[in-house]
Amino acid sequence: MKRIVSILVVIALAMAVPALAFDPVRSSPQTADATITSGKAFFSGFLIQPDGTNDVAVVFYDNTSAAGTKILPDLTFAGDGGTKMISLDNPIECNTGIYIDVTTAGTVGYTVFFVKR
Repeated sequence: MKRIVSILVVIALAMAVPALAFDPVRSSPQTADATITSGKAFFSGFLIQPDGTNDVAVVFYDNTSAAGTKILPDLTFAGDGGTKMISLDNPIECNTGIYIDVTTAGTVGYTVFFVKR
């Protein structure tokens, strides 16, 4: 059931982003801190799946490492709350890249949505 909901959310996001007049890109599914892309991009949202028990803290940076300008305020998601989807009506321009720093006592899966420039 979670996979079906995740797929429907991804399809809904893909339909909403074309207003940018660019092809939306999504990262491959990730489970740890990662550089999502380098160079100029527009961050348009993300999908996050906590493990069902442990809370997840997320920080996004306009960078290729966990330093520099934060794209969003620090976010925390309840581990038992199911899949969460954050979609931005106005994508955020990133000049250096997109990096995600995730912290949890358990496991997490996520996908980041962006448009490469």
